[in-house]
Amino acid sequence: MKKVPATFQPARDGNMAKYIKAAAILVFGSLLCILCCQAGAASIKAYCDGTEATVDNISIVTGQRFTVDVHITVSSDATIYLMLYEPGYIDAYRRVSGDKTGAVIVSKSGGGVTSRYRWTLAPSGKWTNGTAPVNVAYKILEDRDGSLTKKLTYGDFTVVNYYITGDSGNNIEIAAVLAAICIAIMAVCLRLLLLA
Repeated sequence: MKKVPATFQPARDGNMAKYIKAAAILVFGSLLCILCCQAGAASIKAYCDGTEATVDNISIVTGQRFTVDVHITVSSDATIYLMLYEPGYIDAYRRVSGDKTGAVIVSKSGGGVTSRYRWTLAPSGKWTNGTAPVNVAYKILEDRDGSLTKKLTYGDFTVVNYYITGDSGNNIEIAAVLAAICIAIMAVCLRLLLLA
């Protein structure tokens, strides 16, 4: 049996800042989940490759691209803070397009307008043979009838939780080429049989 240390000992590999950031994000995310208040004044929908969140139990290969879309509709003037992130900062995904930091801040005027945000992501290869979620954290600060009072709505949810395989996708391309060659050979053989 493996012994488990009785006390927590921090890693001595020079990555302490990473561990502190990861812990802070986990605490922040947990607090957002606990304190989440969803009022009817804002509508938030998220999609992964066109499927409404949360997309789960699907495999993806390293380098395979997918999109994350977030649509937010507010009922009055509002400022929207939106952040796309990976819990734990494992860098399982790289951003192909969209805001590189994951943070979006938008000031809006007028209610009833839907804001649309899109990111294209792909597994980076730094995390394979396991699941890695992509989350969205949002905060909406709405004006109330033009007065100085503000209404706050915020939350956090998982958009996708892919299982990332270590395959880079090259085997899929090779298999497709081999399948095309086999079909061509079968077509030639069938034609020769019909001509004989």
